[in-house]
Amino acid sequence: MIGSVASNPHQARLQIEERLASLPLTFLPNRYSHWEFAAFPNMAAIYSNLARTCIVPEQDVFAGAVAAQMDQIENDEVIARAYRTYPALVRQHHFSLVLKEHFPLVVRSEQLDLDGVDILVVEGGRAYGIALSVETSAAHAWQSVKEKRHPQSPETLPVLFLYARRTDFCVGRFWLHYPDQWLEVRRWIDDYRLQDDWYSAQLFRQVIP
Repeated sequence: MIGSVASNPHQARLQIEERLASLPLTFLPNRYSHWEFAAFPNMAAIYSNLARTCIVPEQDVFAGAVAAQMDQIENDEVIARAYRTYPALVRQHHFSLVLKEHFPLVVRSEQLDLDGVDILVVEGGRAYGIALSVETSAAHAWQSVKEKRHPQSPETLPVLFLYARRTDFCVGRFWLHYPDQWLEVRRWIDDYRLQDDWYSAQLFRQVIP
């Protein structure tokens, strides 16, 4: 029995890790360029809707929901692409809970996901975007594809590209961001805020001598 999702971010993260330890993860070989680069529905939104009623939705359930929304339930290429997207969404889900343990407001926005931002951290009246990926050359190349496919994130929103390293934190068959990577986010926000405050001070001196 899967059980209900904990409301406390730390407990919810531990639930995810316990679930992932025995959850299967497979990849299908089907690749067809038409579907590989086609516009899909917001898969992050589909995953989030499924995750509201369970700790982590199964890969085949998620892929089936994506295919059903596209009216392509028997299309192996659509299913295969959803299968490949699934572990990234699990990784985002897990790390968003890590961040919720340390920051006052963490949001997974479906709209910002379309702009290439996976997580939004709000602190001190300022918003910071986090784009998550894995540390491989293929992942860096895919990040470039996503930037071309979707509009850029809002110009006023700073974005940190954070990569999970293969040997850092694996649970079962899932490659996750190591929980201590929240410190990279902390340092980046602090550095950005310090720099932004410096520029604001310089502008103030120019306006008011």
